[in-house]
Amino acid sequence: MRPLVLHYQQDPEVRNLNDEFLVGESLLVAPVLTPGTTHRLVYLPAGEWCDFWTGARLHGGRYLITPAPLDHLPLFVKANTILPWRPVTQSVNVETEQALSFRVFGDRGQYLHYQDNGVDHAYQSGAFNTYLVKADGARVSVRLLHAGYDKPYQTLTIDCGGTVHHLVYRAATQQYEVVATALAEADETGEPGEQIASNVAEKGATRLELNQGPARA
Repeated sequence: MRPLVLHYQQDPEVRNLNDEFLVGESLLVAPVLTPGTTHRLVYLPAGEWCDFWTGARLHGGRYLITPAPLDHLPLFVKANTILPWRPVTQSVNVETEQALSFRVFGDRGQYLHYQDNGVDHAYQSGAFNTYLVKADGARVSVRLLHAGYDKPYQTLTIDCGGTVHHLVYRAATQQYEVVATALAEADETGEPGEQIASNVAEKGATRLELNQGPARA
C-alpha cells in the first residue's frame, strides 16, 4: 500500500491526495469513504490505465467520475500490466496448489512471479521459484529464472486480450506447452466467464521452457 506521490513525485495533483492509494506500482485503488455514494471522482496519474472491471483503456493525467456501486470498488491498472489471478477460496494451502492464472491488462506485459512453500524459512536457502511471464498479443512465454522449490505449477493460464492460453507442465522435458486456446466471455463484472470457443494448439504450439538450474542461496 503506497501513496501516489511515492511514484509520481512531479505531479502536483497527488501531493495532497489522501483518498487514493497504490497496491504495488500498478494497481490504483479509489475507495468509497462516505455512505450512499454511487459515483466518485478519481484522479489518474499520467499514462495509460485500464478499468479493472471492464478493461476499458483510459488516459491519465486527469480526473474522471467513475461508478462506485457496493459490489465494485473503483480499481484501475496501469496499461500493459500482468496480474496473477486465482479463484476465491476460504483458505490457501500453497503446497497443494498446482495451477495459477495470469491476466494481461492492455496489449502486452511482463511480470516476475515468486513461489515458495509459504510455511517456513527454506526460501532463505534458495527453496523458491521465480517465473518470468511475458505476453505480447497472441504470443506468450514463461521462463523459470530460479528453480529451487520442487513443486512447480502443473498448469498455467494466461488471459491476454480475451484469448486464454492454457499450458501444462511436461516433467519429462521440463517445459510448459500450450495445449489449448480459448475465447473468454466476460461476465457483468468484466471477469473471465464461460469459455465460448476452444482450439487445441497442435502445430506451432509455443513451448515455454523451464531452465532448471541449481538452487541459489
